[in-house]
Amino acid sequence: MVNDLHTRLIIALGASLKGMKSLPRGRLPQGKGISIAVHPSLSSSTFRPCLDVATKASNAICFVRPGHYNICFIIHQQNIFGPQSLSMRCAIISDIHSNLEALNAVLEKIDNTGVDQIVSLGDAVGYNANPNECVRILRERSIPTLIGNHDAVAASLEEPDDFNFVARKAVLWTRAALDTENSLFLRQQPESRPLIDGVKLVHGSLLHRDHYIMSRFDRQENLYRMHTATPPIHLLFFGHTHHQCAFVAMDNEIRPVGQKKFQLKQGASFIVNPGSVGQPRDRDPRAAFLIYDDEAGSIEFFRAPYDLDACTQKILSAGLPPELAERLYQGW
Repeated sequence: MVNDLHTRLIIALGASLKGMKSLPRGRLPQGKGISIAVHPSLSSSTFRPCLDVATKASNAICFVRPGHYNICFIIHQQNIFGPQSLSMRCAIISDIHSNLEALNAVLEKIDNTGVDQIVSLGDAVGYNANPNECVRILRERSIPTLIGNHDAVAASLEEPDDFNFVARKAVLWTRAALDTENSLFLRQQPESRPLIDGVKLVHGSLLHRDHYIMSRFDRQENLYRMHTATPPIHLLFFGHTHHQCAFVAMDNEIRPVGQKKFQLKQGASFIVNPGSVGQPRDRDPRAAFLIYDDEAGSIEFFRAPYDLDACTQKILSAGLPPELAERLYQGW
């Protein structure tokens, strides 16, 4: 499959690469992935459509490393960044919940900060009034995502039997509003993804996409599953709770991490939530995300203000429950 993908990618890019040297970048073992450096004079509009065709054919992932002389594409069928750690900065977002204003504000801040890749932990839709626009951005920017519990119901994979009245009304409105292609996109997303070896992405927890990591017992259960996984997981990114937080397990103790930016310690395990883009619930109404720097061994939390009035007016105009608009101002 990899060789076939490699061939198809080279053929697709052949016209653009003619007369230029295709350079290997990075070392990917045993044919597990391929990387190609493309001359910066080639416009994104020239080769990105070809790349999208090749990546969709095998559920591969690509990323652009901005600010480098060469634009680097990594194609891999398992981990987003391949089977071994590459030096990279990754922005992690979660729980967009159809909030277009918040998503645009977060992406602008991420783009200005500079990262190699953006990944989403799911629940792109629900609650707010722009589901198609938010899903379309994920698709157009090739942002790997997961399926959250709201995504699953909106895409008709499940029924909202355990949703409260407000959430149920919003998700059924979303189901009716979603375009067929966006609904299909959500249905096709996995419940979890490995980022690199030892680093896992989930929506809810390692137990289930609709399981909350809230209590000490929840953290202990997930840490047990992290340590007994093959290979072991030392860093778990999760969403679902809409709380920006981090916990470290070391020396038989689990404690919260209080710093906005912190280092990942050797021998420790971390459980980290980037917070919610579209409906924060930690009493801070600003959109939340984080940046994971693999080379520096660090994680930094970020917040981004956005146009709350524009978002809440759309909620009311769509006939969604007014409680959904009111809670955004409170960050709850």
